Amino acid sequence: MPTYLYITEPDANVAIYEEDSLLYEIANQYAIGAVANNGGLLQVDIGATGASEADDAGFIYLSILDGQDNINTSVAAVTATTGGGLVTVNVPYSASYPTSGNVRIVSSVDFTIETGYTGETGQPLKSYNLNLRADQNGLFRINAFRAALGRLNFLSNPTANTGFEHNTKVSVYPDSVGSKTPVNGFKHIEGVTPQPTIAYQGCRQLVSRIVSGKYDIELESVLTQTINENTSLDLLTLQGKSYTINFQTAIDDADTIIIASPAGTWYSLITEDSGQTITGVVITPDTATDYELIFTFDNGIDPAITYTINFTAIATLDVRNCCGGRLFLFWNPKGGWCYYEFNLQNVESTTGGAPTFTQDSNFIRSVNYSNQQREITLIAPPETEAVFDYLNQMFFTMQIFEVVDTTYTPYSLTDGQANSKRLRPFLATSNRFSIDLIKQEILTRINEGK
Repeated sequence: MPTYLYITEPDANVAIYEEDSLLYEIANQYAIGAVANNGGLLQVDIGATGASEADDAGFIYLSILDGQDNINTSVAAVTATTGGGLVTVNVPYSASYPTSGNVRIVSSVDFTIETGYTGETGQPLKSYNLNLRADQNGLFRINAFRAALGRLNFLSNPTANTGFEHNTKVSVYPDSVGSKTPVNGFKHIEGVTPQPTIAYQGCRQLVSRIVSGKYDIELESVLTQTINENTSLDLLTLQGKSYTINFQTAIDDADTIIIASPAGTWYSLITEDSGQTITGVVITPDTATDYELIFTFDNGIDPAITYTINFTAIATLDVRNCCGGRLFLFWNPKGGWCYYEFNLQNVESTTGGAPTFTQDSNFIRSVNYSNQQREITLIAPPETEAVFDYLNQMFFTMQIFEVVDTTYTPYSLTDGQANSKRLRPFLATSNRFSIDLIKQEILTRINEGK
C-alpha cells in the first residue's frame, strides 16, 4: 500500500475564494535510510515497500538532489532495485550528497474530489474523479477551488437553502487510500468569520452565523413577544438592538430573584405601580455573546413562577433606526448578509429597451421597447470610514437585494468601480458613497403586436 502524505492541505475552515486556500499537495513519500555508491551510481535505501513502488513507477524524486551542482532535475530514472529496499538511480554518486532525506514516487494516481453533504438534498454529496501524474517535486497538486465554487448558490432568495447556499464540505484523497476528513469551505474571499452588519431598530433582519461548520442564515427573533409562565424563550438577536419580552403573568418585584449572565446593564425591567410590579423586560445585548436571564417569583403563598430567557447576540457594525428609506441587503465578499438603508435622494431611470418602429402613411411610431430595466442611483449621507469601507464592499458582491418586509428584489451592479477614498485624514464630507444598480426584472410594456 502506498504511503501518501499530505504535504500541504487546507485548514479545517477556509475561504473558498482565497488564493490556494483549497490547495492539496500530496506525495507518495518514503524516508531515505542510507545513501551508498553502487558502481558509480547513487543508491538509496527506502525500504522494501518504497523500492517496489519505485520499480513499478520507473522514476523517483530525491530531495537530496535539490540544489546540487550539475543536477538539472531532482527526478531520476530508476535503474535497479532490490528486495531489501535499495534503489539505484541514473545519477552519478557524490560523497557530498546528504545522507538523509525523502524519496517521492513519480507515477500516475487516481484521485477523488468530494464536495457537499451526505444525505442533504439541498446540497448532496458529489464526487469528481481525476488521474494525475506527480510533478518535478514529486507532488500531486490538486486545487479544489472550482469544484467547491460550483456548489455555491447565487440565484435563490436569500432565505432559501440557507444551510448550504454559502458553504460546502471539501475532501481530496487518493482512491487507493480512501476517504479524507473534509474541510469546510465558505463563500468568502478571506477569513472565515461573517462580517458584522448594520442593525436597524424596527426592522427584522437576516442574521448570518456559522454553526458546526455550516452557515446558519435566519431571521432574527421577533422584536416584541410574550413569554409564558414556567417556560424558556430562546432568541437570536443582534448586538445593540432592543427586544421586548412581556410576561404572561405580572410578578411582584419584592418576591422576585433575577439572575443575569453575564452580569451587566443589558436589560431593563418593564414595571407598573412605581416599580413594584414587573410586567416584562427589554433586553439590549451590548456584546456579541450568549446570555441567560432567569426570573423566579415566589411569595410563599401563590404558585412559584419562573421565566427563563436564553439568547445569542451576533456582532454588529452599528445600530440605527429604520427611517423609511430604501433598505438593501448584500452578500459581503468577506462573508455574511449585510444591510444598509439609503435615506437620501435616489434617482430612477430606465436603461436598454431599443425601440421598434413602424411607418403608417407619413408617420413613424414605436410599437415595442425590448428588454428595458429600471436603473437607480443611490446616495448615502456622510459616513464614518468604517461604514464607507463597509459600503464599498457592495462593488465586489454578486448578490444585492432591495428588502421590503420579507420580499427580496434582486439588483445588479452597472459596473464594478468602487468609490475612491480620500485619506490623511479621512473626512466624511469628502468621501461620499453612491452606487448605480439595475433591477434584474425586465420591464413589461404595452407593446403593439406582442
